[in-house]
Amino acid sequence: MNFDLREYIASLKVDTNDSWFKDTTRWVELGESVVDDAYLARALFWGVASAMENQLVYLGNNFRVNLTNQLQRLIGNGILSEDDVSVFKFANELRPHINEDRSKDDLIADKEAQIAQVDAKMYVAAVLFVHAVRKHDEISLELNQLTYSAIKARASQRNSNRTQMDEKVVAQI
Repeated sequence: MNFDLREYIASLKVDTNDSWFKDTTRWVELGESVVDDAYLARALFWGVASAMENQLVYLGNNFRVNLTNQLQRLIGNGILSEDDVSVFKFANELRPHINEDRSKDDLIADKEAQIAQVDAKMYVAAVLFVHAVRKHDEISLELNQLTYSAIKARASQRNSNRTQMDEKVVAQI
């Protein structure tokens, strides 16, 4: 499974009347007024947008997926699911299980709580990402500079060109 940031953001239900959401809006306004220089403010919002994007991709591609897999294994039989059974895998009866003192239901509830925490982090990161990109783009247009997505597209193209050049060099060797 590959995490799609655009799809995730489009699927969010955001209550713009929520006090937390209003605080994030004020944060954007405060950030711009504290910096008091359009180029520095643009850099500030670029940094926030990039950091939130990286965090969302990590959480969506790796961390949440791993937690979900762990939860599915726990729901299976607590140790291995049928998908994990092979000739080379077996339980070591000489070494006791680490979590024998906790019930399977407690472990499942803990894992579900961890997933809920990751979902909450992803929600916060997504809202901050959108705010930062919008503000970055607004400032960029005023300064006649590239928008966030245009910069990302240009960087992606340059990386693609660099990879193609590297492949040509390797082919010549």
